[in-house]
Amino acid sequence: MTSETFTEESITKIESEFEKWQEFLNSVLGVFAFNASLTCISLNSPRAYGLLAFGFFAIAGYLGAKRFPPSFKLLREKKQRSKQEEIWYLGLKSKFLGFPAIFKNFPLYWLGVISLTLVIAGFLKNV
Repeated sequence: MTSETFTEESITKIESEFEKWQEFLNSVLGVFAFNASLTCISLNSPRAYGLLAFGFFAIAGYLGAKRFPPSFKLLREKKQRSKQEEIWYLGLKSKFLGFPAIFKNFPLYWLGVISLTLVIAGFLKNV
């Protein structure tokens, strides 16, 4: 990706790629982790089954890593970015992967991760 490729079309493409990534994290990983935590709570050994569910979560995350926005990945891995590319890279990183954006854009993902972590830690259990 060169500095000349940053057109309205390329910006729309990158935003679309991030939307697909967001959908994967929320709809697949987040929902899986939350459902797994609810299921594990109802079992006799919620912590053990929570660890097993986390293993599946990690595998799904690893396999889903290929869905990470390819345009951003190319820009991130480029060794020598022009000044304009650096500005685009930092702007995209802030907009989509910055601290506030991570919580705003991935709420189901974090809800699932936190609930599964609480099960594994023993804070959520069958009562």
